[in-house]
Amino acid sequence: MCGRFAIHTSVQEIMRYAKVTGGRVPWQPNYNIAPSQTIPIVLLWEASKQITLAKWGLIPFWAKDRSIGNKLINARAETIDQKPSFKSPFRHKRCLIPANGFFEWDKHTKQPYYIKPKHEKLFFFAGLWDTWQGDDESNLISCTIITTDANKPISPYHARMPVILAPDALSEWTDTPESNATKLKKLLISYPAEEIELYPVSKMVNSVKNNSPELIQPLSA
Repeated sequence: MCGRFAIHTSVQEIMRYAKVTGGRVPWQPNYNIAPSQTIPIVLLWEASKQITLAKWGLIPFWAKDRSIGNKLINARAETIDQKPSFKSPFRHKRCLIPANGFFEWDKHTKQPYYIKPKHEKLFFFAGLWDTWQGDDESNLISCTIITTDANKPISPYHARMPVILAPDALSEWTDTPESNATKLKKLLISYPAEEIELYPVSKMVNSVKNNSPELIQPLSA
């Protein structure tokens, strides 16, 4: 699962890394992103990569009520091409969700841990997006983070982990034709265990009201 994460890299750096050619979004560092909040995503639009803002929690275009997004913050990689909420976006609306790290908790002690790749300051979750039209006919873009089986360092804290795309797979995820589902699903794997860094952080992160660089700093010994 991925239920809380951080993005403190600048929009300019996100755009450069993901080879974005269009779009501009206002973004300030957020060290404690929670579901339903607005986040930057990178998507393919008219054959070019664009950056835009999206609500975290997928609202399918056919949904009658936007509250369904509260239940769709994550999508299981194994059934992504089968579930009604995800199978259409999987074919047509795949996106990159930038992050610098994410959090998991020890179920017994409620101790939070910050998790990130050892050698990547910025990385991207595999995501899906969709557009929903409200009663006022305004369009709302929303997204979900794809998850897979947790690797060994993360498994003591949760059975699932977000799909972290390899740097050379970013364009493959967004640009591969919809007909090649087998190729796409091969990208949705656990990040190599030996490449993961994980350490305990302040329990201040337990409250979404807290948002500062202190939340991602290792606890003092």
